Amino acid sequence: MCFKRILYAAALSLGWSLGAVAADIELLAVNPVFGPDYTLLDLGDNNAVNPAWAGSYEFKFARQTPAIESAYQRPSGEGWNEEDGMYLGEGGGSYEMMHLQMAWPTLQSSRVIKISGSINPGDTERLKALVQATGFSVCSRENQCPSNNTISLNSPGGHLAEAIKMGVYISEQNFSTLIEKDAICESACSLTFLGGFTNYEGFFFPRRYVHETAKFGVHRPYFELQDGSYSDDVVKQIVGVVNETVTAATTFLLKVGVGANFLQRMYNTPPEQMYRLSPLELSTQRIFVLGRDQGISNLTRRQIFAHCATIYLSEYSKMNPILLANLQTDGSSFITFIPGNNFICAGAKSVANNTWYSHICVEGDCGISSGLAQFGQVEMSYTDIPDNSPVWDVAVAVDVLGPGAGFREFRHRSVLLKYVRAYADSNNFRTLREMPAAALQTTMPQAYCGEIDGFDPGLVLNVQDLLNQNGLNVGRPDGAAGPNTRRGIRAFNKTALGEDSEKVDVEFLAALGASAESFARFQLCP
Repeated sequence: MCFKRILYAAALSLGWSLGAVAADIELLAVNPVFGPDYTLLDLGDNNAVNPAWAGSYEFKFARQTPAIESAYQRPSGEGWNEEDGMYLGEGGGSYEMMHLQMAWPTLQSSRVIKISGSINPGDTERLKALVQATGFSVCSRENQCPSNNTISLNSPGGHLAEAIKMGVYISEQNFSTLIEKDAICESACSLTFLGGFTNYEGFFFPRRYVHETAKFGVHRPYFELQDGSYSDDVVKQIVGVVNETVTAATTFLLKVGVGANFLQRMYNTPPEQMYRLSPLELSTQRIFVLGRDQGISNLTRRQIFAHCATIYLSEYSKMNPILLANLQTDGSSFITFIPGNNFICAGAKSVANNTWYSHICVEGDCGISSGLAQFGQVEMSYTDIPDNSPVWDVAVAVDVLGPGAGFREFRHRSVLLKYVRAYADSNNFRTLREMPAAALQTTMPQAYCGEIDGFDPGLVLNVQDLLNQNGLNVGRPDGAAGPNTRRGIRAFNKTALGEDSEKVDVEFLAALGASAESFARFQLCP
């Protein structure tokens, strides 16, 4: 085997080998994006990317607009003003506005080239040739095109360097990328797909779409060499090629607008395994999710937490146990929050249509914080809640201290649920958005597996009974972790474990006298 072919094989692969068959590249006669199975979904993660801007205006997309806003990131800095709910750049009709107006209609009406099978060396040139022969690109110049046609992918992976090359070409041409219903795009294909974006003079806009039934998977890159003996010089050169390819992959990923947690998932997943991102995880990576527009009528406490935790992990790339400790649910509303980050995940079920609505905000600059504060100051008059009610007290605390610190002041967290419920019932759904059924596909973030949901009402009921048995009178067990219960938990932690905390974990429960069987069902990812 000649040295050139050795390096060719060693050029880092993701599911690619020398005998791989070339991908099929064809111009489709019909655009597949049509019908009820191809609705642009709003997964409620809008503020994980752009809190202040999400939901601020509409472009006649009807219910499609929030999802478009979810993945778009408005540039920050001077020169931006909010007037009547619209952000205006230089000259009013800015480059950003053109993209927003044209994104979804363009996908539906565009011509489509479909790439099926393994991505192999030479496929980018084949794609370029087809684009040229069919007049597929409608851009007059690179990066000067608010709309262009679409590249659909259905590939198990392939040659990493070629996949990056194809992704760069797609980005240069401002093509959108699409993974259709029931299609796959895994391994090296994921990098090609991520090339669907615009990055022009600091302006970033995603052009990538995944159907909720599609499989989008990533794992750590790898390479294979045929068996044989290689000299030290050859090995050094092979290592050099591999390092160059890995560097190129990392550089490319840093340009495509994905988060650090995406890189963590990719490089932490062994080559022989595949990490498949859920629709919600995809939406947090500036990827539009398509699917059937169906609401959610039933949500479990665990599904709620998986939804909120996935957004938090995407934003901060870490686990925070406070998120689980602060979770409150009652069957018709939910809330959890992180005071230090001003992170809030809240939702309510509409009585009118039996559907769940939610809202996420981060870093305090979010619709629900200002919306709920406004609710306290101005819109409370639309309800029958008196000024001296606990819910009014929450509103005042949010106004004065901000959302995170304001919520933290209330040790009886059930008041926060009443606050969210009252806000939802005031018919102000500007910041509460319908949760599509795709949100139920969210899996529990691995970082939380093994944690005890210490404030699940079922477990709290047992804890209250055991605290009473241990001489800490917390009142009649009712499953609600109010001030007395939290004080009892803190007191027991301090006397039995030497910890000044309200943490309910395996060690706490064992010391309290609970059997492993009694709390096993409250452990995440059992």
